[in-house]
Amino acid sequence: MSDRMPDKGFTFVLTEKALRLLEKPSAPPSVFISYKRDQSSPLALLVEARLRLAGNPNPFVDKLIVAGEGWRERLKGTIEQSKYFVCLVGKDTLQSEWVQKEIEWAAEASCTLISIWHGCEMDETCPAALRERHAITVTGESAREYETAISELLNALGYATY
Repeated sequence: MSDRMPDKGFTFVLTEKALRLLEKPSAPPSVFISYKRDQSSPLALLVEARLRLAGNPNPFVDKLIVAGEGWRERLKGTIEQSKYFVCLVGKDTLQSEWVQKEIEWAAEASCTLISIWHGCEMDETCPAALRERHAITVTGESAREYETAISELLNALGYATY
């Protein structure tokens, strides 16, 4: 496709490569994935893998903390530098002191908070930082439900899904 600007004499060609650039964000968003290990580890790894496949080179999952590193400082610092905070919420996730602390840090850092609820539903005990935002919900334990949730997350982060 070509378009000529009448008074300037320029011709622009919109190539297939240029159109592909519209399929993902210009710079990968920084994403922190928060979860309770015994509730959501498989989902956290799925989210991380799908973000990498979509072109995000370094979503943060706590497995990236190395031996000897101050984990509390690393978690807080990474959240403060992240644009997006994705909280995977299972049945007992919000009973975790550390998930609660991470949500607090994310709200203070003005991250965009996105929660994915699986195996439970949001209620009045949910922190306001999550309760006041649209959430992604996995309504059943099936590959299709999880794929739909991941697609919704990728769309929220600016990636095209098909």
